[in-house]
Amino acid sequence: MDLLDKIDEATKVKLSDEEVKQYAEEILKKYRCKKVHGMIDDQVYDYVDDDWEDEGYGSEHEWYVDYGRGEAESDILHQLIEWFQKKKRMKLHIDSFIDLMDYIADKCGVEYK
Repeated sequence: MDLLDKIDEATKVKLSDEEVKQYAEEILKKYRCKKVHGMIDDQVYDYVDDDWEDEGYGSEHEWYVDYGRGEAESDILHQLIEWFQKKKRMKLHIDSFIDLMDYIADKCGVEYK
């Protein structure tokens, strides 16, 4: 890691547990859990193999339930937090980013791991 990477990492914001909760709730004011689930449902199509019908599945969602590894869920959670970072003009430390993902996932009943 060079000096610029160290400086960049050092300037990223680390959130307290209370801030994680506060910021996650702010994100969820704009993106309610129902909206988050709808966004995930739409994102699933990016991760379905083209031969899902040949494998005997009735829909892309059925295939994703069996073969998906949380990619769609992770993508949407990332998008929500990236939106929030831009809104607040901040860059979160990776630990805080993951804490926010976990909080939102738990609150909305989303599994992404």
